[in-house]
Amino acid sequence: MRIAYLAPEFPGQTHTWMWREKLHLEEFGLDVRMVSTRPPIDRDRARHAWAEGAKAATTYLWPMPATQILAAMLALLTVRLPALLACVALCRRIQRDRGPSTLDSLKLLPSAYRFASWIRHTGIQHVHVATPSRSLITTLLARQINPSFTVDCTVNANFEWWGGGLNAKFAEIDALFVIVGWMEAQARRDFAQDITSKMHLAKLGVDTREWPERTPPTPPDPLRVVTVGRLHPSKGHDDLIRAVAALREQDRDITLTLLGEGPQRQELEQLAASLGMGDAAEFTGSVPEHEVRERLEASHVFVGASHAEPLGVVYIEAMALGVPTIGTDAAGPKEIIVDGESGLLVPPKDPEALARAIASIHDDPQLATRLGRAGRERIIEHYDSRIGARVVHDAIVAIPRP
Repeated sequence: MRIAYLAPEFPGQTHTWMWREKLHLEEFGLDVRMVSTRPPIDRDRARHAWAEGAKAATTYLWPMPATQILAAMLALLTVRLPALLACVALCRRIQRDRGPSTLDSLKLLPSAYRFASWIRHTGIQHVHVATPSRSLITTLLARQINPSFTVDCTVNANFEWWGGGLNAKFAEIDALFVIVGWMEAQARRDFAQDITSKMHLAKLGVDTREWPERTPPTPPDPLRVVTVGRLHPSKGHDDLIRAVAALREQDRDITLTLLGEGPQRQELEQLAASLGMGDAAEFTGSVPEHEVRERLEASHVFVGASHAEPLGVVYIEAMALGVPTIGTDAAGPKEIIVDGESGLLVPPKDPEALARAIASIHDDPQLATRLGRAGRERIIEHYDSRIGARVVHDAIVAIPRP
């Protein structure tokens, strides 16, 4: 079965889970072709070893030459006028469901026409859409033009983050995937039964074959704290910097490494400098996956201080390696980490609680060892990436073909 995997602005620095899922779907027997709305901007592009090859193998729907845009619109206005009217009706339904305006959605028509033509020529039978954003609207418009394929969509972050129109969008798809239990519960509360009846829980994770248990580093001198994520206010990096700075004021020998890039970098660097962190705070920028793994393997503690995290694959990566992990008691991390058993949880936006949790691991090597081992066991049992990918595969192949 040949399917398209549509990921917006692929490959981005946070898209490793998409690439893992794509490889697993192929492992399970599907022929998967990568498609993306457009290439990512340089700041956000993935630096992972797989990224350049993935980009070369990806079909991009935008940008389009002006001649192709004109040809697509002329075709829709003439020989494909019924499809154009169906597209307009779809965009109106999305707008009425508090989604983007009809005009904004119709601006996606050239990309949708290009996608529909590519699907026809490539023999695609199904499109797996990684997010319920404009990429899903593009796909649904493409199906009005070429109704030969089925569609599913994964919701990988809070429902309210996707610009509205979800009832109208989800009514059009054949399967819906959510990545975490709290999201499944919210969907069953907020969406009609005709939508939730086609919903599946497909947890994200890591391939534990590729992320084996590490050999723990030597005793913490200094204690190496690592975090991974976009440098964005929602990630709580400022809270973590304050926590580590407070511990250093207690004459604890602790360093902090922040792996990732984003719009808050300059502000965070200035904060670290103002707190006297100096060389104790390292900002690496976006780094390839192998370096993320190497940095985690060499760390004593992983900390994710997010204010709101739908799931948090970086927690799973750290725990898979056996790194003692601290997260915030918010949404996704609360499902991954069993507090006191497979990691530690603290309230969001609480640097003092973060400092106490880090200190507890610093002061108790036996606690660190126990949390690391239990964390890996939990990931193997519940968050190996093959588990969620199998759910996606089985649901896709069970959809009746048009």
